[in-house]
Amino acid sequence: MGSCNSLAAILTFVLSFTVTGFGQANGVPIGMLVRTLYIKAGNKSGTSFLIDYRGKSYFVTAKHVVSDLPRKGAKFQVFRQQDWKDVTADVLEPHNNEVDIAVLDPKWDATPSDWAPELSSGSVNMGGQVYFLGYPFGLHNLFKAEYVPFVKQGVLSAIDGSDATAVLIYVDGFNNEGFSGGPIIAFTDQKWRVLGVVKGYRQEAAKTAVAGRSVDTNVLVNSGILVAYDIKHALEAIDAVPVQPSAPNSTR
Repeated sequence: MGSCNSLAAILTFVLSFTVTGFGQANGVPIGMLVRTLYIKAGNKSGTSFLIDYRGKSYFVTAKHVVSDLPRKGAKFQVFRQQDWKDVTADVLEPHNNEVDIAVLDPKWDATPSDWAPELSSGSVNMGGQVYFLGYPFGLHNLFKAEYVPFVKQGVLSAIDGSDATAVLIYVDGFNNEGFSGGPIIAFTDQKWRVLGVVKGYRQEAAKTAVAGRSVDTNVLVNSGILVAYDIKHALEAIDAVPVQPSAPNSTR
């Protein structure tokens, strides 16, 4: 299937969902679940999610998931309708190379949906509940015969803004392989917000008992601290690209 038609099918499914009246007590809204996608880039796979910004839709993921792709005309795949759909996009990156975020700018415009989360880490209290979405080990949930992500929850532990060009978010939550590139979301001020993009988890050395003493080993394990970067860096990557006129096949 051609990449344009594939992307049209993906966005038609995602943008057909309008969600209202979802509060924190109801769990994660369906509109956010269907925006969170299982992707494959070469030999790597991970999680991506769609955002609406500057009048069109973009895919956001972790940079290490798409590190093998060219920056222009990159081809990756999204799993939808029980099959892999081809998508062609330019890869946009934040100015700071350490920020593990990539924005995939597809070669197809789409009118944003009626429901979309806010894109900001502001107004979220330390210690507040957050959710993170993704496809651990490629596993999935099903909604109307479609892949949708696992949902986990944690506590917003810290935001390290000491470097404004690489703001880190730390969550007390047990992350797994495959969540990389997924969104961290929270419900605050009566709005759903995307706070950041999952990078991975902080590792620590496993311990073993030797002669009754606890000793570090060479085995690295999950510390339970999820590490992410602020969503603002994805928006900065988009803002660095001049606005282009709408394409002839735009739905706007």
